[in-house]
Amino acid sequence: MLNFLKEYQAEYNRTRLLCDKLVELELLEPMQAQIKLKSGKQLSLTGFQSVSREKLNALPPDTLSELARTGALELIYMHLFSMTHFADMMERVAKSMAREQNVSLADVEPRGNA
Repeated sequence: MLNFLKEYQAEYNRTRLLCDKLVELELLEPMQAQIKLKSGKQLSLTGFQSVSREKLNALPPDTLSELARTGALELIYMHLFSMTHFADMMERVAKSMAREQNVSLADVEPRGNA
C-alpha cells in the first residue's frame, strides 16, 4: 500500500508540473459540451480545459524541444488524441440518457466543441 501511495504522489506531482507548464505556455483553452434532448432537457459539461492545437503548433522550436526532452510533448499528444474521442463519449452519454428516460434516440442531439 505504501508503494502505491508513493507512486500515486509521484504521478500527481508529475501531472501538476505538466499542468503548470501548460498554463505558463498559455496552451489551455476552456471547453464545454452539451447534450440536448429534443424534449428540451439538456446536460452541460463545463469547467474543463484542453490544449489548443493551434497554440501548440505556434510554439518556437526550442520550446517544443524542451517539451519533447522532458516527456511533456508525448503527454500533450496523448491528451489531444484522447480528445478526438470526446464526441463519441458524449454520444454514448446521450444514448444512455435516452434509455434511462425512455426517449427515442431520434430525440437526442449530442453537441460539443471538444
